[in-house]
Amino acid sequence: MEETQSSISSEIQQWSDAKIALLIFIAGLILFTAGLSVYRFDESSIRYAMYCMEMKDHPIGWFPYLNGTQDQRLLIPYPLLAYWSSQIFGGKINMFTVSLPSSICGALSLMLIYLIGAREKREIGLYAVLFTVGSYYFISLARTPCPAMFVICASLFGYFALTQTQKKWWTWFTILPISAIGFVFCGFPGFIFAMYVIIPEF
Repeated sequence: MEETQSSISSEIQQWSDAKIALLIFIAGLILFTAGLSVYRFDESSIRYAMYCMEMKDHPIGWFPYLNGTQDQRLLIPYPLLAYWSSQIFGGKINMFTVSLPSSICGALSLMLIYLIGAREKREIGLYAVLFTVGSYYFISLARTPCPAMFVICASLFGYFALTQTQKKWWTWFTILPISAIGFVFCGFPGFIFAMYVIIPEF
């Protein structure tokens, strides 16, 4: 028995960080989507279902439609992704389909957190992932339609990319799209958050 456990432990230690990161992504996606299809919409998520329902009856513009008029509280990217998600699954509009974009970003965020920590030591990356998964707030965001998950994921990617190299052209290539993602998903607050994370690495 001990020899078997030692063999398994030795094999895991030989895995590459990329392989572990992929497994973390898959596990995170399962965690963030499990059972969502039977969940009911609450007051904060029902409007995303309504965006999807009205998407096919109105032209795509800067803002989604709600009750026949443009809802200027939110730009179009997340409602459009939620609508495409529902179309992939046969036009079904439920918590799973409208939350899937958030769940994917949540799983990608876990993967990036591991990769950032694993630069120092593999255990640091794993502990960072466990601490993040232990956060009720993070799991709640990843299991609901939440544009902010895109800002979190993009900011983590920006930090990861900027700390990979000191080349000036790569810095600008990274910072411009990350700041744009922050803005289109969460407006000016999203832009500020993304800049707050990646500017110190400039």
